[in-house]
Amino acid sequence: MKRIIKHIIAFAPAALLISGCSGEPEWVALYEECKATVTAESEKITQSQGAAGEDAQTKAMRESMNTMAIGMAMTACEMIKTNCEHDPDGPACQAYIEQSRQRN
Repeated sequence: MKRIIKHIIAFAPAALLISGCSGEPEWVALYEECKATVTAESEKITQSQGAAGEDAQTKAMRESMNTMAIGMAMTACEMIKTNCEHDPDGPACQAYIEQSRQRN
């Protein structure tokens, strides 16, 4: 989960630069980049294998935790979209945009 969030935050400044070149609001690029990052990381997680000799219970727990982490990360992306669609000039949307700019 932390790895997914780290990648989302790392790519946010690039998304801001891209959004400056289009007619879309800044948050749209942040949202799209967030989704793309989660999707890419979820593919890596899905393809990852457990340790050799992993028992069925451990495998089920690992897969469950991976699914939960992916779901939480995608929910974070959806929060950006929801907050910014409803109130693009509101504090939640503007805080995310500003935080992304500061990381650049």
